[in-house]
Amino acid sequence: MLKPNSNEYHKTRLTGKELALILFGKKKCPQCGLKMRRNDIKEHYDKGNVFIGEGSNGTTFLNVDKFEVKIAYRCSNCDKRFTLSELTSLSKETR
Repeated sequence: MLKPNSNEYHKTRLTGKELALILFGKKKCPQCGLKMRRNDIKEHYDKGNVFIGEGSNGTTFLNVDKFEVKIAYRCSNCDKRFTLSELTSLSKETR
């Protein structure tokens, strides 16, 4: 996704279980049980051109910083940070 009025392209990869946790799951800290806040991790991986669209209907954005975003949650009480994949594996273990 290209951010408007920016020169940054962000992408993220999600499994079906991770998407379900984002949309429907309760994000509670596995350590203390309190609600966690989203705190994404943004990693720069390249700089170059990005083509968005299909065929000749697309647009090319030149000289764009490319970032991979890992969705993470942080507990304000115990200050622990968990990535989304860690939370889905922990919720699988507690079932």
